[in-house]
Amino acid sequence: MYEVVSGRRATNGRVFAVIDPGQPDGLRVDEYGNIFTSSQDSVQVYAPDGARLGKILVPETCANLTFGGAKRDRLFITAGTSLICDRPQYSRSAKMIYKFVIGFAFSFLLVTNISSNLPELGLNLLSSLNTVFPAGLQGVMLLLLRVSVGLLFLLHGYPKITHLRQWADSLKMPIFLCFLSAASMLGGGIFLILGLLTLLASLPILGSMVFAAYLHISEGKHFVGRDPYLIPEEQYQGSLGKGEPPSWEKAFMYCVMLVAIAVFGPGAYSLDALIFGR
Repeated sequence: MYEVVSGRRATNGRVFAVIDPGQPDGLRVDEYGNIFTSSQDSVQVYAPDGARLGKILVPETCANLTFGGAKRDRLFITAGTSLICDRPQYSRSAKMIYKFVIGFAFSFLLVTNISSNLPELGLNLLSSLNTVFPAGLQGVMLLLLRVSVGLLFLLHGYPKITHLRQWADSLKMPIFLCFLSAASMLGGGIFLILGLLTLLASLPILGSMVFAAYLHISEGKHFVGRDPYLIPEEQYQGSLGKGEPPSWEKAFMYCVMLVAIAVFGPGAYSLDALIFGR
């Protein structure tokens, strides 16, 4: 890559990106300045600063590509004996941003605006939509729910944040958005276990689970996977034998549990109860 000086001279040559596997052939630039280039196994997408945003995997060696369609929002790929048409999923990236913005903006609005109409809540809205921190059996059950969900998201978030590039490539998402999602799972999981700022910790993770359910539904996955004994032989085999096929029931159940935590609060056995309890 070179800088153009005075519109007629190239200078400061440097490597923009290394294409692996294979070599670049067809090159296209979209309206955001992102560069789409062919490679041996995919169309690779790079940001204007050279950071790789992801891959569009193709079943054959990619030969060339171009944008087309009425709005020029479709990517046409020639690959061996195939002509492939794909639409880059900018909407997915936008939705991943929205889930964080909406989560924190909703919390902020609750504290600043709704608390003026519901003075009995006040700063408790940082913790939950409930003004009471139940003790006894209810408090124990809220503690169990909160700690269990927080621990599960720690276990889900850690492998994602330690394998960001691989996860981003599999989702075809920018790596920094995947980092935000994984960080919300790790940070939110810790805060849920501690029972600290429980509502603020719950909302970003809830947004992640809503988005996960949306992706599963858009890919045509079932709500509940078939039981292993009903699956044909040699399908969904794992290290421990046959497993269930992909479904969105887990994302749905996480959504239900996170809503319950946000509404009913962390209970008396939490840091929020020490800070906001009366």
